[in-house]
Amino acid sequence: MNMNKRLIRNYLLLVVTSILFLFFTEMPTTTVFAGNPSVSDVYKAAPPGMNLEDYFESPREYKGSSKTMPNSMVILKKGVVGNQSDIVQMTNGTNQLASIWGRTATADAPDTPYNYFDVTKEQEFSAWLYFGDSSTQSADGMAFVIQNDDAGVNAISNTIDSIGRKNPQAGETIGVWGGMGSSNIGDLAKGAIQNSFALEFDTHLNTTQVGSWGARGDDFDGEKMLDGKNFLLGQHLAWNYPALNDTYVQNMNWLTFWHYMQHRDALRDISLSGNELNEAWHHFSFKYVPPTAGSTTAHISYIFDDKDYDGKIRPFNMWDRRPQKKGTYIDIETKNFNLKPGQKRIRWGFTSSTGSPDSKATTNAIIFESIPAIASIRTNSSLYDVTQERGILDFDQNNQADVNVNNGDKLEFNYSLNYISGLAESGQINARVNLPSHVDFTPDDSGIIGKITYQDKVVNITTDDLGQETDSKGNVTKFIKFQLPSLGSDNNNINIKLYGKADIGSNVSSKVTNVDQAHTSFVSPHYTGDLMSPQFSINPVEDTLKMTEGITPKMAIQHSQSFEMQGTVEYEKGSLFNCDKLDLHTSIDGGTPEVTELPVTKDKNKEEYDIVRKAASLELGDHTVTLYVSDTKHRFSNKVTYDVTVEKDTSVLKLESSPNYKFQSINQSPEAGVVHRSGDWVLKVESLNSVWSLKAKTSGLVDDKNNPLAGGLIFRKDGKDNPLKDNQVLLDKDDKLINEDKVFDIAGHWQKDSGILLKIRSNASSGSYKGTISWTLTNSIDS
Repeated sequence: MNMNKRLIRNYLLLVVTSILFLFFTEMPTTTVFAGNPSVSDVYKAAPPGMNLEDYFESPREYKGSSKTMPNSMVILKKGVVGNQSDIVQMTNGTNQLASIWGRTATADAPDTPYNYFDVTKEQEFSAWLYFGDSSTQSADGMAFVIQNDDAGVNAISNTIDSIGRKNPQAGETIGVWGGMGSSNIGDLAKGAIQNSFALEFDTHLNTTQVGSWGARGDDFDGEKMLDGKNFLLGQHLAWNYPALNDTYVQNMNWLTFWHYMQHRDALRDISLSGNELNEAWHHFSFKYVPPTAGSTTAHISYIFDDKDYDGKIRPFNMWDRRPQKKGTYIDIETKNFNLKPGQKRIRWGFTSSTGSPDSKATTNAIIFESIPAIASIRTNSSLYDVTQERGILDFDQNNQADVNVNNGDKLEFNYSLNYISGLAESGQINARVNLPSHVDFTPDDSGIIGKITYQDKVVNITTDDLGQETDSKGNVTKFIKFQLPSLGSDNNNINIKLYGKADIGSNVSSKVTNVDQAHTSFVSPHYTGDLMSPQFSINPVEDTLKMTEGITPKMAIQHSQSFEMQGTVEYEKGSLFNCDKLDLHTSIDGGTPEVTELPVTKDKNKEEYDIVRKAASLELGDHTVTLYVSDTKHRFSNKVTYDVTVEKDTSVLKLESSPNYKFQSINQSPEAGVVHRSGDWVLKVESLNSVWSLKAKTSGLVDDKNNPLAGGLIFRKDGKDNPLKDNQVLLDKDDKLINEDKVFDIAGHWQKDSGILLKIRSNASSGSYKGTISWTLTNSIDS
């Protein structure tokens, strides 16, 4: 979706504009509005984040041709104002300009990459953002910026006026877009941060009407969207390339000219500022997927307001995100960074500004949560139903998935942390896993309810790690709290497993119970992350499937034979089958079950089964074949086991043939002749402790109109031809009784002019002819 912003210039109102500018610069630096929390309270209530150390850098001021502006950014270290995390305060007054950039290298290691943005790697950034205490007069917002500007750390928004003077510009530029004062699009774009991408968090609508008295370069957000109907209403998120001419559109009349800016993939009417204390900080994440080989097109997605202060992730349908559809991305062009040959690392950071007309002094601030170049860590949670032998998806993000488990099912909850790369280790991780409701985590006989797996060891989770707390409403939350060692290159993977059982009580008349997500948090010096366990449903179990094996659960069978597994399947309480098949799970010697279908009669309450399996599918020796069934509600039966001993055959006699044989093509001829075989002719006899003879005959060959061929198949041996039509002809035999399995390739011993051939008479009609060969293999010797 594209939307437009515009910037007004009015030379006739220069004096009035100057007076207004002086008025705004004399406003106090801190403003508190009744009913909204103070900045101090907001800082004290701030969510956790990472330690910044020396990972960022910023200029002290921005120098222009005739004006210098200070960088208003300051870092408030943990505890300075009662804050539990390092806070980057970008602005706290009016007419301010700020920026902070990842430090790309350090003084003692100038050639070693540091906190950079790598265009060739997948990356995900996350942070908490604060935009001030007023929703109506907040100014002006912040921008997440990726840039390759030659100015480096000094890059900032500028105005280039009609005589070429370049000066830093606050207000609606948000520190990254081109500034007012440029008379054409080219100069406007040159005043922006060059070779950049920017995602703005715009808290102030710059919507002075075109041509109206007092238009002050305050029309970035005043133009209608591309549909010509809707305005860019409310606080919003949007992105574009600040230094491209196409980002801006110029309009003018006899009195005024102005520029508006195109907004891409905007999130409109977002509540950014003026929120209550528990909503003043907004969680933001940005994901980047690099171009594929040979391409310059990368992919991004961004999410806003997906978390609460305590790290609990909100329901998926409450997230403000672009793109809207899960699993899709927005394309961006890395060629707009103007990378040098071989260059892959550029700068990233945030800019901010205040000072737009009719805005108030505003505090904008950031708490960094996860930075890929510092410690790139990926987390995941999942649920596996051990009873059903399948993974259960999270219904919150997969609302069409089958997320039903049955009461009493054994469940396994998995939480993983994977260290991908980074400048530093995570540091010791304080982990807290809230346990899902309606799950019984009763320990085993050793008191174990789970385990933590590291690269070099496994640590048990016991009942000693369990805790619980009760909120003001009497709701009880059970949790496990422990410390994990630092994640880094030497310890790059941690997996946590918890073992439980679905439990909604023994009353089978209970309704389906939905189990909400439960929050897990990981807090460390260089990484903070959160997970939610999958949302799923527990079904009461009205009846249970039961299998009963037949009277021959033990059997011995020769390798060339087949064996039968017989028995019955039914519901213990007499329920009727509601379908015509069950899933049959077959496990050989405890291996992974193979799932096939077992037919049953719908609306019947009991069914006999007779499953036939070839012994040749098993190796010689003793085996256990375990069977169990499940229905459409994932209700599983007990397991029945058959003991099968596969023995070496005492005798074998088998024929291997092909369903299709062919002969060479010929043209119609006045002469009789013999047509040779074409392609592979497979004809083999396998024998063990058996004599044998193989005969063949045909009923003749006919075309598609059932007209017979003038000729037929013959068997030629030692120069003698025997016709196969309606005549059993001996092809080969073996009169030696040997206790050894052997295969005789009959067709393989035929020469070109021997074996089965096609003999035709003179002037045989052309066409395509088909017929059938009947083979007769006997365990006797025929002449």
